[in-house]
Amino acid sequence: MSDPFIARLPAWLERGAGPGPGHIYRKTPTDYLAYVVGKAATVADENLRGLLRDVAYAARAEPLFTRHRFAAIWRLNTGHHSDLDLSEHQGTRHRPMVSERIHYHLSLGDLAQTPKADGAHWQPVTWRDPHLLPRMFNAAHITVDKPRFATELQLSLSHMEDYEIHVNGARIATIERVGPSGRFKNHTVRLPRPTVVDTISIYVLGRHKNRAFSIGHLFVR
Repeated sequence: MSDPFIARLPAWLERGAGPGPGHIYRKTPTDYLAYVVGKAATVADENLRGLLRDVAYAARAEPLFTRHRFAAIWRLNTGHHSDLDLSEHQGTRHRPMVSERIHYHLSLGDLAQTPKADGAHWQPVTWRDPHLLPRMFNAAHITVDKPRFATELQLSLSHMEDYEIHVNGARIATIERVGPSGRFKNHTVRLPRPTVVDTISIYVLGRHKNRAFSIGHLFVR
């Protein structure tokens, strides 16, 4: 983020994302770290060596007042390197948000023991309910404390996303959002066959960018 050489490489565009907060991604030459820690004299890409040399003179050279350093500063500020072919270091990528990399691990006992009514607000005013999970991201994996035979799951989810429900690692259902958002919606998910349930995973399919959701309750029947 603060490296003076990497800062002069092209910024990669973010697929499907407009301007917003966050750090800009730039493709780092694979051997640049070896150069930084002193294991290489320069980088393998000959096209970047002049730029790297000038940045090193300008940012790190000692003593400060030398003609080589002032010449490097002059070149960096007058467009001397503007004609470099940096196409190899340009591109687009999908930058996962931090929330996309978060998975929550819970036990069935962490969830509410009484059902949430359809339409109950998913972001309650108080935090006093010990079984309240007002905001999670991306996915939740719930361990059933005492695995049991079941034929269905009864659960309420915040009604603002599409979901996939997995049991014991296998996808069994997709829940699509229909209607207004911001409230709990009750669902009954029938299992294909009676199954000993030991883990349940709920994945957000990403209707909203931040993939925030909440579980009101979850019963294994």
